[in-house]
Amino acid sequence: MNTSILTHMAAAVIPLIIILIAYLIYRQFQVSKIRTEYWSRQGSQALNEIGFWDLEKMPEPPNIYTEKDSLFTALQTIALVQDLGLL
Repeated sequence: MNTSILTHMAAAVIPLIIILIAYLIYRQFQVSKIRTEYWSRQGSQALNEIGFWDLEKMPEPPNIYTEKDSLFTALQTIALVQDLGLL
């Protein structure tokens, strides 16, 4: 009786273990591939390909706070105009 329970449990658990091991191996392969591709883009040759050295100056970063404030002001104006019944 106990052996039949153990064999049924083994039949259920062993495929799960095999799938888990296969997934971990596949995931490790993906990570190593992503790492290799990342570092291949970090050299001076990659910077030459994108034309980094030809830039006169670094581009300005986007001013997120000003854009956020402008959007908020526009939404407030639209809400006020709607409340006054002008739309």
